[in-house]
Amino acid sequence: MMYDYGNPRSNGDSEDDAQERATFHRNRDDTGVFIAEIDISQFATHRLRIQFLNELIELEGIIGPLTSTTMFPMTDLGNKFRIDYRIVQNTEWLALESISPELIQITDF
Repeated sequence: MMYDYGNPRSNGDSEDDAQERATFHRNRDDTGVFIAEIDISQFATHRLRIQFLNELIELEGIIGPLTSTTMFPMTDLGNKFRIDYRIVQNTEWLALESISPELIQITDF
């Protein structure tokens, strides 16, 4: 599955989807829930290869030049690791390392 990382909405992401997920957690009284827009304009595509006993899985993601933050779309992880599609949203990404504050452009508390 290929993504146009220059266009964050190219893989089906939507602000409505993120807002719905955040509202779900807020309604459960979860704390620290917010929506953030992350500046990935300086990121480059990155491929992570994971060799299991009987198969090789390749994940396509992006890596930041300064922080080495690596992010993978959950939809790709869901497909490759057979995660139940009902719990994976297009707006979710897995970040390895951390998402540094400099990357966050817009937040909605």
